[in-house]
Amino acid sequence: MEIPSTGPLLSLPFAITALIFSALALYYAQPGTGGTGGLAWMALVPLLAALQGCRPRAAFGRGYAWGLAYNLLILVWLRPFGPAPWLALSFIQALSPALFAMLASVALRRGGWAAVGGAAALWTLSEQLRSFISFGLSWGDLSLTQVGFPAALHTTSWWGAIGLSFLVALVNAAIWGGLSPSPRPPATPLPEGEGPNQKIGTFGSPLPELGEGPGVRAAIAYCLLPIAFALLALIFGFVGQGRKQRLLIDAPRVAKVGLVQANVGRTIMEGTYADPESAFRAYEAMTDDLARRGCKWIVWPESATPSEVWNRRERLSALARRNRIYLLAGGFDETGWDRIYNAVFCFGPDGHLLDTYHKRRIVPFGEFVPWRKYLPPLDRFGVPATDLTPGIGKGVLTAGPLQVGMMICFESLFPDLALAQRRAGADLLAVATNDSYYGRTPAAAFHAASLQLRAVETGLPAVQAASTGYSLVVLPDGRVEQQSELFEPAALAVTVPPPLPAPFWVRFPWLTWAVILALAILSLIALPQRKRV
Repeated sequence: MEIPSTGPLLSLPFAITALIFSALALYYAQPGTGGTGGLAWMALVPLLAALQGCRPRAAFGRGYAWGLAYNLLILVWLRPFGPAPWLALSFIQALSPALFAMLASVALRRGGWAAVGGAAALWTLSEQLRSFISFGLSWGDLSLTQVGFPAALHTTSWWGAIGLSFLVALVNAAIWGGLSPSPRPPATPLPEGEGPNQKIGTFGSPLPELGEGPGVRAAIAYCLLPIAFALLALIFGFVGQGRKQRLLIDAPRVAKVGLVQANVGRTIMEGTYADPESAFRAYEAMTDDLARRGCKWIVWPESATPSEVWNRRERLSALARRNRIYLLAGGFDETGWDRIYNAVFCFGPDGHLLDTYHKRRIVPFGEFVPWRKYLPPLDRFGVPATDLTPGIGKGVLTAGPLQVGMMICFESLFPDLALAQRRAGADLLAVATNDSYYGRTPAAAFHAASLQLRAVETGLPAVQAASTGYSLVVLPDGRVEQQSELFEPAALAVTVPPPLPAPFWVRFPWLTWAVILALAILSLIALPQRKRV
């Protein structure tokens, strides 16, 4: 039984204002935007208010409008590729919050815990949906806003980034639940001689008015209890942070790693170097310097080895052999049969090619075009004419005694990839990226912050080598030990610690998924119950 609705709580003009305010608040909660992550804890409240009382179709439209506004903001770094990729991906990404809005409108009408817990669960699942579709782009999630708050960040050891997103969404829903007027259902006639029906506070019951009935208990149940749960989680996160730092104080440093940031980016439209030979020499010189400083593992950025240098494989082999290092260099691997991979080549101290990593998640409209055969030619808009091929496997490179969980570019945004690498025995997470496309937009800060999430989630040290920045080193407790500046050459050398013991999230990731899925399903199927008194 659904709660009767007299129509949307907010008329269209007020709803548009609320949607814009919500999208801007969540954008300015993201790293690098100049705002604060604290905005995320209330950014969704105007969105929920705009959805209250809407039918699913109307809610879908409002959610899509919100999603389009938000994605146009957070994907602004795609503009150098032309308007087509930026607009196309923004329109596609907006489907995720639209789906959330359509389903959440049902949960909000049912009220009770279906509204509070269900809305949070549905939001979290809508975020994760983007990680599992071929044209999805996991960008701008709620969890990313909390990287600057260590207590919140360290809760990901238990439930991953998905759990942190749920926690932030739950507080938003609780605030909405405490502020929202909820209509009472009309009385149901009873047979003659029986007492009146009375509504009880079940999972599917409506939110009682705070001015009538069990007002204080309603406020506690639907607002204060979720917020108290969030505060308790943050306290445990703060305690967990201190415990990890104490473990790292006495931990030996096991591998000296070098990161090369030559400040040489590939041109955006052509995807080539203006002077390939000079670019290669810059990377060679910085690698020689890091080897003299004692680095045994050296990571180059994504596509750092120009395909235009005809003998690049021989020169990479000679560079590794000359310095007696493990060299992980990004480039394109053309294996024939019309397959081209975005790759990282791992050369050993003897100059042999030990292993090759092929990027598993490739960028829609940047490295491939979804449904290309159904679309008109998009080359003139900066869209690549040839699709790259996604790699397979768990993505762990064997570089001597070190097992490296390799990722390229935006792959560090996907929690499932790093989780699989930790479970496969990785000792270190390494990201090779070409962030020159981002320019000075907040995207470079987004990308760097995602590595802190992956480090805490997995308990692994993590490094990122970027062509123009940010290159950085993250300890297993999420602290950034070193970080380069944007658009400046940098050669970072650091000795990384061993992994921390596997966090709860690594051992039992299914538990978080089970709880959130159960809440989402119950919010859609729960029925109000009546009790006769």
